[in-house]
Amino acid sequence: MLKTTVEWNGAKIVLRRAKIRDRLLVNSIVNKLGIDTEDIGDFAAKRFFARLVTQAQIDGDLGFVLPAIADSEEVMRASYDAFLDLDGGLYDELEQGLYEVDRPLNDPDLLPAEVVPEKNDEAAE
Repeated sequence: MLKTTVEWNGAKIVLRRAKIRDRLLVNSIVNKLGIDTEDIGDFAAKRFFARLVTQAQIDGDLGFVLPAIADSEEVMRASYDAFLDLDGGLYDELEQGLYEVDRPLNDPDLLPAEVVPEKNDEAAE
């Protein structure tokens, strides 16, 4: 799956599969946000947010504005802080969506039954 859509409170978030460019920009965004080495979860949270910045397009109001990659550190931090205050259920939906679009392309679940004969056995059950 190269794209998926998450709908939340009337807004649509289109998540697309990452490219190498996106992965490299994630590091740049995390550096722009700064890393708190005393907080073990800080990097993971900022990396997740950075993946949204590089892989998401939002249509509607989610309660925060997704910044542009070129935005200032101040704008990036303000957006990140607003993102952290959103409902946890949205995180769950976004996490699942990013998992789906970034699965390995040779994942057996994504291949047709002609390529993965075991799928024919499962379908017969």
